[in-house]
Amino acid sequence: MTVGLVMIVKDEALILPRLAASVKDHIDYWTVVDTGSTDSTTQVAQDVFAPVPGQVLVHPFDGYGPSRSYALRQAESHRLDAGPRRRRHLPRGDRHRHHG
Repeated sequence: MTVGLVMIVKDEALILPRLAASVKDHIDYWTVVDTGSTDSTTQVAQDVFAPVPGQVLVHPFDGYGPSRSYALRQAESHRLDAGPRRRRHLPRGDRHRHHG
């Protein structure tokens, strides 16, 4: 099974490091669609999700539905290139424990 992360973001540079730390051992690829950030969101996303294969795309926000559809289409095409990778799986009881 291949697991991907797809996000629509705007000005999330401060949030992305913590989010990436909590998920990047459990995903095979990621797609971040930036809808017009004025901070360093796009660079931070590339940095914090490395070395997991992924992409940052800049696309204007045109409503939640259309933006979501765009993000999912782009992620699907990227997923086909990424393939599965070895992830660290947590035992059921440890899923909510922070690993730093």
